[in-house]
Parts: sequence; C-alpha cells; structure tokens
Amino acid sequence: MTQKGKSKTRSIKLNKRQFMGVMAGAPAGMAAILKSGTAPALAAKGELTYLGRNWFIKEFDAELKKQGAAFAKKTGIKTRIDTIHHKEKRVKVAAEAQAKAGHDIILLRGAEAHLYQNDLADVSDLAAEIAKEHGDWFGFGKQANIVNGRWLGIPWGAWAFVQVYRPDYFKAAGAAPPKDWREVPAMGEKLKKSGHPIGFAISQTNDSFDTLYAILWSFGGSTVDKNKIVTINSPQTAEAIELVKECYSKGMTEEVLAWGDGSNNQFMHSGKGSWTLNPLSIYIVAQRKFPELAEKFEHLPGLTGPAGRHEYGVVYGLGIWKFSKHIEAAKDFIRFHFENANFRAGMQAAGGYNLSPLPAFTDHKVFREDPKKMATLDSPKYMHIDGWPAEADRHATEVSHRYVVPIMFAKAVTGTPVKQAMEDAERDIKKIYAG
Repeated sequence: MTQKGKSKTRSIKLNKRQFMGVMAGAPAGMAAILKSGTAPALAAKGELTYLGRNWFIKEFDAELKKQGAAFAKKTGIKTRIDTIHHKEKRVKVAAEAQAKAGHDIILLRGAEAHLYQNDLADVSDLAAEIAKEHGDWFGFGKQANIVNGRWLGIPWGAWAFVQVYRPDYFKAAGAAPPKDWREVPAMGEKLKKSGHPIGFAISQTNDSFDTLYAILWSFGGSTVDKNKIVTINSPQTAEAIELVKECYSKGMTEEVLAWGDGSNNQFMHSGKGSWTLNPLSIYIVAQRKFPELAEKFEHLPGLTGPAGRHEYGVVYGLGIWKFSKHIEAAKDFIRFHFENANFRAGMQAAGGYNLSPLPAFTDHKVFREDPKKMATLDSPKYMHIDGWPAEADRHATEVSHRYVVPIMFAKAVTGTPVKQAMEDAERDIKKIYAG
C-alpha cells in the first residue's frame, strides 16, 4: 500500500529485497480413514513433512513428534516432524517459498501468512471446522492468519510475555514490582545497586519485539497508523525511547544489547537477574531442572503505560504450502492434532507455555494446578501483532524481520540522538511500505 492510497488486493511474490530481508534474520477425507485405519493412496507416494522451530520447552517437541508417529500409525501416511532453531527456520521457510518446494506444513510466526500469501493454501474450510468443534478463534489468531478474507494459516497458539521476578531480591533491595512501565527505571536502579540487575533484550532477536513493541504501543507510539501511514517519528515514540534509555542506564548491564532469545532465561537461571519479561519458560524449565530455584520465581501480568496496556502477540500458526503434493493429508494431520486429547496433551507437555487459540482449551488443568502460571491468562485480550493499529500485512512482517524497531531503540540507548534514531527508522519503514 502506498502512503496515501487505499489497500489493493494483488498477487504478492517475494522479490529479492524482501527475500534478503527475511534472510537477514539469520473434514474431507480423514474422518472415515481415522475410523477405518485404511490409508489413502497418498501414503505410497511419499511422506508428509512439517517444519517448525525448536520450542524452549523440549517436551513439547517430543509430544509433537509422538503425535506425528501416532498419525502415521493410524493412517499409514509416513509423517516427519522437523524442528530447527527459529532463525534457521525463518531462512528455510523463505528459501522454500522461493524454490516452490520443501515441507508440506510450516510454522508461521506473527503475520507471516501475509508475507507468504501467494504461496499458502486456503485452509478456510479447516479453520471453520475446528472452530465449530472448539469455539470461535481468539482475535490474535484471526489477525495473523486471515488474508483478504481467506484463512491461510490455522492459529496454533501464543506466548504471553509476563513479568518474571525474584521476590527475595526485591525485598532485599527495598523495591516493589511495577504495574506501569514508568515505574521500572527506579525499581531497576535499586535492584542493580543491590547486585541483581533487571534486563530485557534490546537487540536483533525476537524477544526484543515482545518487550519493545509493548513499550512503544503503551506510550501511544506505532510504526504506522490504522491507514498504514508511517508514524514512528513521533513524540510518543520519543517518550518510549526515553523510558527504555532510562531503564537501560539505571537498571541493566550492556549485555542486553547482544541478547538472544534464550539469554534472559539464562540471566534468571544464573541467579544474577532479578526481573525480566518472558513467557513461562524460565519457570517451567526451572521446575523440571532446578526445582529449588523455581520456588523463588513469581509472575505478574504485563505493564501499562500512558496509552494503556498493550502486548505484542507472539502468535504462531500452521500453514500449508500451495505447492505441496499432500495438501489434504496436511489438513488431516492438523485436524488430528486439534482433536481434544491431542491438543490438550500438547499443552500439558509445554507446561502452560503455549496459550490456546481457542476457548475450549483455556480451562486446561496445567494452569489451574499452579497459581504461578495464572498471570498469562488475560494476555490475549491485550495482544496485537506486527503493524498494529493497522491490519497485518507483508510490510509489517518485513519491518519485524529487519528488526527496525529494536535497532531504533538500540541506537538510542548507545548514544545516537533520539531524533536521529527515529528518523532512521522512519526512512527504513517507508522504504519497506513503498515496496
């Protein structure tokens, strides 16, 4: 979409610039078969393949592979589940889109269904079927996966970034957990002086989106407005940057400028860190590996700001390549995975790390049995995805893939004037939206 024009529906193919932007991140058929156990002719022609990322909760990967094996046994369709590092996954998905060959089912993050809209199969029938069984999809799933009125991905879930903190460190430092972003610098200063700094990623990694977009939106800033006019260069953005600068200078160490997605987990598990924002993985891994440490962690919901509470939705979906030779089998596997027992088994294996995209699974016992996990449950109603307050599209996804917003914040906290950092981001975003 142009800066002043209205959106146009058109066929989109990744051009070289867009492809390099991605690379920079370094009930038809199966119901009867499942009952009869009779394999379709497809089974003799090859295998059904899935490409996703490694989950921080390894037990979830194991459960997904277990379900792949169960599906294969039930149907006779050989099924392979491949999981790799998330940055490698992003590059491989882009390469498969370019080559028009690869896996059958792919994991989509954020608004990637919009980025790859020309190469994804329409799964509107499957989305409607699953919703009829389990209730209508939550809003974040619709935002991410409906493109020009068609479902191009099946919502798979979301991760909520909540406060993870050590009450013992807070008590020793005379600090109180914050409810508002503007309380974080003073809190961080006390904790850092006590020997236990706070931290969140200000670097070119996915975790940066989850915190920095939340701050940007909570101060009234955005990359674009609802009409997709670039708005990053604004007083509201400047306020958000100043807040992050103060958090960094008073409460953090420079390591956050080089953090990857697992760094804040290590930060908290090491005993050094006092506070961060993250899904439940820090706590869940500690429960399973360091139970005495897990007892020391607590969670609180996300923070508010001058413009209210806003959270970046770490939203995942399942897409099927249009060029797959096994589209119907791919739909059948997704249908199998969303059966009540299977989907609940996945949530159990993940320990509450994955939030359900459907109402039917929000009562899962994994949350009821552990009050420390309850802080995540109200996050979906505050979640937005790339490009908010505009509707999601491929441009917003490319802005994220190029880490434009994290780079803007990182420049400012390391000495670049705020105005210059905003102008640089504005230039880059305009270039992307003009493409």
